[in-house]
Amino acid sequence: MEGLGKGPVELKPLLSMAVASIIVGAMIFAIGTASAVFVTIETMEFYGGIGDLFVIAGLGVFGLLGASLIWGGWQSLARRREQTIVFFDKGIEVPVAHNGAVIRVSLSGEEISSISKDESVKGRLIRIALKNGEGFLIQARHYCTLNAFLDICRKHNLPTE
Repeated sequence: MEGLGKGPVELKPLLSMAVASIIVGAMIFAIGTASAVFVTIETMEFYGGIGDLFVIAGLGVFGLLGASLIWGGWQSLARRREQTIVFFDKGIEVPVAHNGAVIRVSLSGEEISSISKDESVKGRLIRIALKNGEGFLIQARHYCTLNAFLDICRKHNLPTE
């Protein structure tokens, strides 16, 4: 969090999720790929049956799962700037997913009815209700704790519950 109380405050997504995805993906990729290579070498040596091919294919899929986790981690790091939530003195700018793209929505304090915690089956989220009756949810826990998010809203004089 930068400059709390002095101008805009930017909340970027936490690095821990992306880094964990890359590390775990690398371990899964290494285990899956090494196992597939080992089983392939053993199969060539003793020539098993069709069952060995299924094992090799299964281990190869395990390696692809690891590669996809690595890719997802890199993508979240690359898009971290797009996902930034910005608090202004009289409003908030949030990223909203729309048809697979991320668009930025600026809301002034006058448009916002309330900002509150929403703990339901969907998870622990922040609900932003607008005065026109619309609203949306934010996965604020990817940025900071829910209480810290609400504290920042209060410091910027946004209506909170």
